Amino acid sequence: MKYLPQKIFFPAFILFCVMATDATGLDNAYLLKRATLERDAGHITEAIQYYQKYINSHPTTTGLRNPAYHDKAQYYISKLLRAYSNLLRLYKSRDHRKAITWMRQLYQTYDKNAFCLKNRYNIAEIFCEHKSTGKAEKILTEIIDTQQSAYDPGNIKVTLRAFKKLFDIYDRLDESEKRAALAEKLHTLQTRDFDIKDQYQLANAHIENGNETRGLQILCKIVASQAGANETNFHTLLRTYKQLAAHNVHDPAKALLEKIKQTYHHPQCHGRAENAPKPPV
Repeated sequence: MKYLPQKIFFPAFILFCVMATDATGLDNAYLLKRATLERDAGHITEAIQYYQKYINSHPTTTGLRNPAYHDKAQYYISKLLRAYSNLLRLYKSRDHRKAITWMRQLYQTYDKNAFCLKNRYNIAEIFCEHKSTGKAEKILTEIIDTQQSAYDPGNIKVTLRAFKKLFDIYDRLDESEKRAALAEKLHTLQTRDFDIKDQYQLANAHIENGNETRGLQILCKIVASQAGANETNFHTLLRTYKQLAAHNVHDPAKALLEKIKQTYHHPQCHGRAENAPKPPV
């Protein structure tokens, strides 16, 4: 049997994908893949066209969704946001007006009731990257408020990232009052499900935003915890030690140093001894 000519086979394949997608109500994944291939090959015009086709045919854009889509809605939304991000980056240095048009469409697509907190953060990052600070601030604030009103341990890390991103925005805009109000919100976080990395991020946020005492207290709690240094939390403990030593909190720093030294002698951590911290003076 002879192979079909490529010029015949490829359009037929595209048609099959379209029909299959229409039947299932899922995203046209092949368009996103094709867009990425064109972009990586340097074919920017073609890449833009395929990103646009993917976005405009996406169930989140069209509203045409079936039960299979709802089962994995956040996965499909994350792909849509990736397409928007890539498209806007291509437009950023080429056509500012079109970038603004697609930014508006992105914001119209956003539905806080349909987007999980992680996807809300992703869309906020897109707005930050493209200087739409007001929209980013609004969404990041919604993330924090949602976690406070409907606590979910699975959203701890994205909430901490939202705090950090908002602090960065307020620092850049010299919004001292908003920054102070946000720092107060740190006190309202529920911390019972925080792992060591979360505790360190919270402590660091306190220290960087005017509450050194509270931050150091959290770092001391890390030292007092029963968790040992291992491959998972080694770098967090090392950063904790450096913070305590830098703020002259000597006894907890020395205790943590001993815990870290045990890790250096562990076979999995062979070769780290040359980077071992020096004990506080």
